[in-house]
Amino acid sequence: MSEDKTEIIETDELYDLTDDFDDEDEHKFPLFLKIIGILVLLFLCVLGGGYYYYMNCQKAIQKDSEIVMVEIPENSYFRDALDILEKEGLIKDANIAYYYARFNHLTNTFAGNYELDKSMDLKEILTILNNPTSAKQETHTVKIIDGEWCKNIAESLAEVTGIAEEEFTTLWNDKEWIRSQMEEYPFLTEAIFENPDSRFYLEGYLAPDTYLVLKDASAEEITKTFLDQ
Repeated sequence: MSEDKTEIIETDELYDLTDDFDDEDEHKFPLFLKIIGILVLLFLCVLGGGYYYYMNCQKAIQKDSEIVMVEIPENSYFRDALDILEKEGLIKDANIAYYYARFNHLTNTFAGNYELDKSMDLKEILTILNNPTSAKQETHTVKIIDGEWCKNIAESLAEVTGIAEEEFTTLWNDKEWIRSQMEEYPFLTEAIFENPDSRFYLEGYLAPDTYLVLKDASAEEITKTFLDQ
């Protein structure tokens, strides 16, 4: 009889221990969920704060117009230009501006003097920097008249730019150079070499217009400016 009582007591104690373990697990599980919840909340706060900062950096420095003249030196890298803009108080964060420009394909910059405004947002400023005609550089004004022959155009260019007339006319009859431009300018085809009446292969391909060309531009660069039109 005493042996039976002993077994009953031991069994009851085992049940009590099992209940204790269950109570501990129930307390630990809600604590684990609380920790996970706090971590998720912190992550969302950081993410939201980062997004707010990123969007805020795209806004203009101020609402009121304030013109700032900025010089981008020769051989400057794009990051150098952004550092200059931040120093001049035109953008809020050069690093954010760099990633924004990369994402929006606005990473070009051209040396020269720019007239910018503190009321411009980041996109407006980067768009201006990516436009080579926006820089106030020393330029020549070149005008091609409708119906003007290549020889006359070369004469006018020589007077304005100081580049020898023969340098232009030789280039405009250079098959190898013209072929090297065909991928960039699909309207240039092998057919232009088959016209026996043309003294110059680019006759008729230099569009009449008024052009601004840099003072230190080469004959090739000037010709590409015409072809870009």
